Amino acid sequence: MQALRMFDRNYHQHGFASMIASGKVTAEDISAFAKHYDRLFYWISNLGSRALAMQVQKVREVVPAATPRSALTLLLTTLTEQSEANTLDIQRLDSGLKMLEGKIEKNPDDYMTAKAGVREFGIDETGMPLFPVSRHNWETLVGVELKALAGSPLERSGEALWSAGRRVEVNLWRRGDIATAIDNIKHRAGLA
Repeated sequence: MQALRMFDRNYHQHGFASMIASGKVTAEDISAFAKHYDRLFYWISNLGSRALAMQVQKVREVVPAATPRSALTLLLTTLTEQSEANTLDIQRLDSGLKMLEGKIEKNPDDYMTAKAGVREFGIDETGMPLFPVSRHNWETLVGVELKALAGSPLERSGEALWSAGRRVEVNLWRRGDIATAIDNIKHRAGLA
């Protein structure tokens, strides 16, 4: 679908003049493809319109006299059904993920950043567990705790800072040490 969108944009912007000039394709080939693409686009659009019209027709059959109250009831019923279906899908996916996580053996001696460790344990790294005593977030607290436990990081690695457009060195710690640091912080915060 993305390729078709790019074709549409390029065709309407400059008609693929560079490809025609290079001799890769002819103007007739591009024009023929564009006609087929337009037919496909209008067919999809028409299909969507017909599907929507059929849904509206079903609603008309179900609700003979539309009042604001009946419309609101229908809307709430539809939203509730969809919400329940989405909730069931989310629960099914969540149970599948938990089952997979349980089967994956994680080596406590593997190296990772404090941020990745916090995320792996399912904690929002921006939360402040010791607030108002400390305004440090989970990531910072785990880093401080790791330095107190282990002294210095075991390794350093480059990590990209996309907002700054550069790479910086980050500390890598053992997964087991990160788990210990998180447990210590939870105990201090009264979350254990």
